[in-house]
Amino acid sequence: MKSDTKDKKIIIHQTKTLSLRIVKPQSIPMEEFTDLVRYHQMIIFPVYNNGAIDLYKKLFKAKIQKGNEARAIKYFMNKIVYAPIANTVKNSYIALGYSTKMQSSFSGKRLWDLRFGEATPPTIKADFPLPFYNQSGFKVSSENGEFIIGIPFGQYTKKTVSDIEKKTSFAWDKFTLEDTTKKTLIELLLSTKTRKMNEGWKNNEGTEAEIKRVMDGTYQVTSLEILQRDDSWFVNFNIAYDSLKKQPDRDKIAGIHMGITRPLTAVIYNNKYRALSIYPNTVMHLTQKQLARIKEQRTNSKYATGGHGRNAKVTGTDTLSEAYRQRRKKIIEDWIASIVKFAINNEIGTIYLEDISNTNSFFAAREQKLIYLEDISNTNSFLSTYKYPISAISDTLQHKLEEKAIQVIRKKAYYVNQICSLCGHYNKGFTYQFRRKNKFPKMKCQGCLEATSTEFNAAANVANPDYEKLLIKHGLLQLKK
Repeated sequence: MKSDTKDKKIIIHQTKTLSLRIVKPQSIPMEEFTDLVRYHQMIIFPVYNNGAIDLYKKLFKAKIQKGNEARAIKYFMNKIVYAPIANTVKNSYIALGYSTKMQSSFSGKRLWDLRFGEATPPTIKADFPLPFYNQSGFKVSSENGEFIIGIPFGQYTKKTVSDIEKKTSFAWDKFTLEDTTKKTLIELLLSTKTRKMNEGWKNNEGTEAEIKRVMDGTYQVTSLEILQRDDSWFVNFNIAYDSLKKQPDRDKIAGIHMGITRPLTAVIYNNKYRALSIYPNTVMHLTQKQLARIKEQRTNSKYATGGHGRNAKVTGTDTLSEAYRQRRKKIIEDWIASIVKFAINNEIGTIYLEDISNTNSFFAAREQKLIYLEDISNTNSFLSTYKYPISAISDTLQHKLEEKAIQVIRKKAYYVNQICSLCGHYNKGFTYQFRRKNKFPKMKCQGCLEATSTEFNAAANVANPDYEKLLIKHGLLQLKK
């Protein structure tokens, strides 16, 4: 670990969504506000749905290089989604809100899911929440201890009864939106009266404390959406702020095990309820898709049986394989990010990372004068069965953790699948060969009779700083003389 990480302070960029019920609008009747929101929803949802389909077509056909996804999405988003919605509702805040929502459905791995056929374009219903995006557009205030937020609607006029009757099939069409840069700021009184009776409000803790910080201007609202639940209207507003994360506690220990049925499992020492397991389902599904495409490509080739067209077949297969490798790499990066986030959120200061390197000194601890008398797991078979780039994952994970001032200690993990992390019993028959033959079952300890996930049990043993003592107790390890 780098020496300069000891006193490193971590700034966490946090976002959170808070939800409050709308008590009443301050400047217009509640009935008019309800009609206005529903009118916006009705005229936007066909534009949004058509834009999502058109955007999908453009992105599917476009030649997008790795690393340029965000630029391509933004370019097409402005032309196909943002501009039509802005022209429809005459409101850039709402148009930006909808395009931001759609962009989250296309960005990152979602884009490649769409291109691989693993996802469909996002669509909405007419009662979809009405989003607003732009911090400068909201007016947050507190009057007599009540929370009031002003939301920028476009300039509008109410239609007369005769105008509405002329369009009987569009009885909901009660407004005319004006093409102007001016906005009508509709102030809404939000429900904070009940929250003031909570202990959190009195002690300045939890969600109540965050709402108070929004009310006094400490936290800024970055976006919000209006939605209806049951017979009430609510505002879900997002806040973004930086907070200083206190120094990770070096005495708080976790262990990370790299398994077969679960690529990564992290467990906090002495806390069996705090763990994170990464499952390989996404990669397995992706691999199946890739193999199916290659098989279909070869089967459908009219030259396959004749021995012709080799160059064309190989070129197509290689293209699919490269896209597959890039997609798989992104998934593994997400795995690592999840583990790092788990460590930060739980203020873990020390992580024992399983050392899976296969060296000539495999039967000797690297930093301790210990001799392992026997290791009945088949290491070579284990490494050949493992279908992930374990060395790259391990090295990247260590680097990312140390960036967050978390101490990483590599240690050999012998018998971690056979020693019960709950009672310390040595289950001699639960070998790698046995697990593989029986499709990697849970470990049922012969001592305490508790059934535990093999990966969880192994990670808990890796996290145990006194694990070597258990090995000595069972005669599996002895001190060098």
